[in-house]
Parts: sequence; C-alpha cells; structure tokens
Amino acid sequence: IMLKWPEAEDVKDDHILIIGQMPEDETVMGFGFGDHWKKMCQIIQKLNDRPNLVIKLHPRIRKASHRIRDINLQIERWEEAGHQVFSNYESIHSILPHTRVAITENSTAGIECLMHEVPVISYGYPDYHWVTKDLRGLTRLNDYINNLSWHDKELSRQFICWYIFDYLCCDIPTTMKRLEELL
Repeated sequence: IMLKWPEAEDVKDDHILIIGQMPEDETVMGFGFGDHWKKMCQIIQKLNDRPNLVIKLHPRIRKASHRIRDINLQIERWEEAGHQVFSNYESIHSILPHTRVAITENSTAGIECLMHEVPVISYGYPDYHWVTKDLRGLTRLNDYINNLSWHDKELSRQFICWYIFDYLCCDIPTTMKRLEELL
C-alpha cells in the first residue's frame, strides 16, 4: 500500500525535515520517554526562524486530535510561519530527494532517510542510532544542522546494507536462520 501513496507536491528544496510519529506509538513511549508531541514542537520552535522547514507528520495524526490538544491549530500556526506541513499519506520518498537533513525521535522513516543518503539527527534511540547525530539537548541543534561534517555517507551505506541483508527477515528460511543465530 505504501507504493500507492501520492507524491508530495511543491516540496521545498534543501529543507530541514522534521518527522513526526504517533504520540502513543511504542517506539516513542516504550523506547523513548516523555511526550513526543511536545518534544517535536520544541524542536520546531527552536528552528522557527528558518525558512526551509518541512514537517512530515504521521498520516493518522489528525485522528489523534482528540488526544493532542489543539493539533489543527498548531499545524495552522506552523503553516502561517511559512513552514510546509504534510499530514496525509504523501510518500516520504517524494520528500527525501529535496531534504538537506532530517530530524526524528525513533521513526522507521529514518531508515528511508538513510536509503536516500539524508543525514539524520535523532533525539530518541532508534535501531539506526549508530549512523545518526545524537541530539541530547536543543542548544546543539543549529550547530548540527549548519555543519553536517558529522555525517558519514559510507558508514550509512554500510549500515543500510547490513540492515537489509543481514538483519531483516524476508522469508521463512532466512527468518529461521536468523532465529537460530539469536537462540
């Protein structure tokens, strides 16, 4: 079904991409801590003066609007500030070719960023944290964005190859082989 997602239109070039997740998702509640929505809003506020901010929210986020106070109002504020917000089923693969750097807590969309050779700043602890810039405080965020020398494309490529060919399970024989290795 992901291959049928529509292309995002008129995506800003050379943008900073903020990737939002579902606030109750285990990847932010179980592997991270704190309020994902508040942390993401703090990051966007820190970058508010930048003209090239793109926010890609989870496509089901508006259905969670009863749990997140004033979500639609917040989206309107971001758009009024000149930020581009995608909150439907737009394909992230049509956004990433225009992305300078991505920021995420712990989304599997980070893997897709790496597939497109986009540097990733993570403020959670994703499986791919080995090839991201670990953001532990907002005071360093602008430095990390302004100077991407920390990004190692070759290491990211190696990680993606390992992740796809050695870590993921793609059929029953390879799954059984992987389980035997682990057990």
